[in-house]
Amino acid sequence: MNNSSDKVKQLTGWKADFNLKTTDDVREILEHFISDGYAIKHQDNINYQISVSGRLFCEYGGYVQKDIDDKLKLKEIKIDLETRMRNERLLVSAGFLAGFGAVSLVLWEMYKTFCLKLR
Repeated sequence: MNNSSDKVKQLTGWKADFNLKTTDDVREILEHFISDGYAIKHQDNINYQISVSGRLFCEYGGYVQKDIDDKLKLKEIKIDLETRMRNERLLVSAGFLAGFGAVSLVLWEMYKTFCLKLR
């Protein structure tokens, strides 16, 4: 976008997408961009500039993509938690079976030693 009319068209289209009514709405969004580190406010408090991270953020889908990424990350966390819980249950079951097997082996050896030798 080399000329200013393209920038004005882009801003107008952007405002229409968000259904913004006033410049205060635009200012709130710009302040949010600043707090997220995606825009820089000049000292005159009138002009704003997009930062490098803001450009990258926009190129990779912006807040919509961030929301999708967050949902995917949450899904991965849930799957990981379910896997860990399943593994813990299996580990407890295996420990119980190992303990039962050890006690059974001790009882079998006691039976062999004391009961079968007495005959």
